[in-house]
Amino acid sequence: MLNSLQIILKKFFEKHVSLKLSFDQRIRYNIILKEIKDLYNKCLLDVGCGGGALGKLIEGKGGNVTYLDIKLTNIKNIKGTKICGDGRYLPFKDKAFDYVVSSDVLEHLHEKDREKFINEMIRIARKRVIFTFSQVHFKNPIKSGIYINH
Repeated sequence: MLNSLQIILKKFFEKHVSLKLSFDQRIRYNIILKEIKDLYNKCLLDVGCGGGALGKLIEGKGGNVTYLDIKLTNIKNIKGTKICGDGRYLPFKDKAFDYVVSSDVLEHLHEKDREKFINEMIRIARKRVIFTFSQVHFKNPIKSGIYINH
């Protein structure tokens, strides 16, 4: 059972998602937000969404987000459209989303699975696919991610 202070803090951080993010996460999420020029009424899939922080930032700018993560425990508290699934086998028709994003996921996949993962994201995106990954920032902060336009 949550006490009143915990409830207030929970609501505060739900409203101000970016305050919970690490500095590196904020950098990567801002890269994604900068690359998507117009979010209003655009549909977006966040592949490997974790707890949904990136999607909440996108929703705050008018985007319609579908959250997908391989772990049910990651998405159980997300409000909105959420799917437990594997990014290598996305359960969507071709060109189903305006944008498909993935942050901090690619580096966790085995090398043999990365091509399938990327090809699935390209298949379901109408406009753009955007990846960011933490290891690139650590080793070379100038290279922030991959952008694939349609």
